[in-house]
Amino acid sequence: MIELIEGRAAITKLNSILCDRDVTPKTKTHIYHAVVKSTTTYAAETWCLKAKTVSKLNSTEMDFWRRSARISRKDKIRNTIIKQKMVSFS
Repeated sequence: MIELIEGRAAITKLNSILCDRDVTPKTKTHIYHAVVKSTTTYAAETWCLKAKTVSKLNSTEMDFWRRSARISRKDKIRNTIIKQKMVSFS
């Protein structure tokens, strides 16, 4: 699952953009779909989709949304609330 590692690396490289308050949530959503989602799901049609793989894909996605919203795991805010907040802007 090298694509998941590359997706995490893409999020890390985009960290300065994700934390920038001048970049709108709509733009961050476009970045997610164009860069992170396409990187992590590259050649996905050949994967054996297991529960562990789905969990890793979800955690990678939530890593992106948490960084975009500038919310730490220590804040103890549910993933569904963060995702609704960030996706509702687009």
